[in-house]
Amino acid sequence: MATTGPGSLFAVFFVQATTLTGEGIPGVAVKVYSPLGLDITAQVAGKVNPVTNSQGVVSVYHAEPVLPGGIIYKIRLSKRGWNTLEFTTNDGLAGAFNFVGYGFYVKQLTKASSTVDQYKVSLPSQYCSAIYPIGLGLESQTDERDERIITTVTHSNGKASDIATDVDEAGQVYIDVHNRIRLKPIPVMVPEGSISVEDRNFSDLVNIEVKAETLDGFLQIPLNTDAEFPPTLDLLVANMFPDGNVNDLSSYVPNSFGLSKWITQLKEPICFIGYYLDVMIWLPNPDYYVLFSSYYDSEGNLLEDAGPAIISSPYVQRVAVNNNPIEGTSYMTMQIQIAGTGEEVSEILTIHYNYGY
Repeated sequence: MATTGPGSLFAVFFVQATTLTGEGIPGVAVKVYSPLGLDITAQVAGKVNPVTNSQGVVSVYHAEPVLPGGIIYKIRLSKRGWNTLEFTTNDGLAGAFNFVGYGFYVKQLTKASSTVDQYKVSLPSQYCSAIYPIGLGLESQTDERDERIITTVTHSNGKASDIATDVDEAGQVYIDVHNRIRLKPIPVMVPEGSISVEDRNFSDLVNIEVKAETLDGFLQIPLNTDAEFPPTLDLLVANMFPDGNVNDLSSYVPNSFGLSKWITQLKEPICFIGYYLDVMIWLPNPDYYVLFSSYYDSEGNLLEDAGPAIISSPYVQRVAVNNNPIEGTSYMTMQIQIAGTGEEVSEILTIHYNYGY
C-alpha cells in the first residue's frame, strides 16, 4: 500500500523488501527513476545508492514534497542472488498517482539461482602442463552476479582443496588451478617382464568442480554441458613443458589433428646395451593398443618385429626399451597402433643402440 501527500503523518518514503514468508531482506539496492529513465534516487531517498537495513527497510522522512506531483515514477529493487523487481509509484493504489516523494511500499522478492546460462566459461586444454599456469575463466552474463566462486580441485588419490575467488566488478573470475596440483619429481621404473607402467608421479587425473556462493547455498556451475557426462571437468596433467607458449599438451595424445608425440629427452634416444632405458607415451583414450617394434641392422635390414599389447590409461606411461636385442641390431623403431587394424596412433620413434665399443 502507499500513503502520500503533504502534511500526512506518513510523509515518508518507505520501502521494505521481504521474502515470500515476510522476512526482511537486508542489502537490497533501491533505485527511483523518472519516466525518462533518469536516476532520481538521491532526491527521494537522500542517497545515491541506498540499501535496505537489517529489517529490509529504506525509510526517509521529508518535511515537504521533493518531486512534482501528477507523474508516475519507477522504483527498482535489486540484490545479488534475488530476481530484480520493478514497480511504479501508482502500483495498485488510486491515490499514489500524485506521488511527490512520499510512499509506503512493501514488496516481496524471489530468489534467483545460478545456472550455466549465467556464465561464459573458458576452459584450458584437457591436457595441461602442471608447470605452467592453468587458467579457468568465468564471465557473468547477467547483472545478478555472485560474490564468490569456489573451485574444488580433486586429485586421483581423493585429496581435494578449495580455491575461493571473488568476482570482480566486471563479473569476471580467473582461477589458476595449477597451484593446487602437486606432482612428485620421483621417477618410476618399468618392472622386469612388463611392457609399461603408469607414472602417477609424473602425471595425474584431476577433477575440477566450480560452484557459485549464492544465497541459495553453493550452486554448481556446469563445466561440461554434455548430458552424458558429469558437469565437472577432468583435467589430465603432466610434469612437462608444452611446445609453445600455450598450456596445451594435446599434441602428446592421440587425436584427430595428428599422431601423438613420444615424450623423450632426445628426439632419437640412445640405449646402451644391458642398461635400463624407458620412453614415455600418453594413451588416455580407451582403446586396444599394441606397441609395434621393429629391429634393424646398420644397413637398414629388418631383423625382427613384435607387437605386444599396451594398455590405455589417463596417466603417462613409461615404456621399457629392450636393452638386449638380437645380435647385430643397430637401431629399432617403436609405434603405437590400434590392435587388429594397424591404424597408426603415435609417431614413429627411433632408438639407437650403443654397444660400448
